[in-house]
Amino acid sequence: MFTIKLKYATKQERLVGGNEVFWNNGNKTLVVSGIDGDEKFHLLPGDDVYVTNAAGKTVATYTNSTQSAA
Repeated sequence: MFTIKLKYATKQERLVGGNEVFWNNGNKTLVVSGIDGDEKFHLLPGDDVYVTNAAGKTVATYTNSTQSAA
């Protein structure tokens, strides 16, 4: 079981639990697979994701560092 913390550039945060995490760096999409099915998140520029294991250790970090068009 993993805990996924999504930190949005808007300063909002969301915690999600899941069994598997899939990251697509090409389109900055994260899919979290859990007992209720899959949940898909598209990271906007400046968004960060931290994945922690059951022991509380951060095991993965994903970032959309793309610059937004002005």
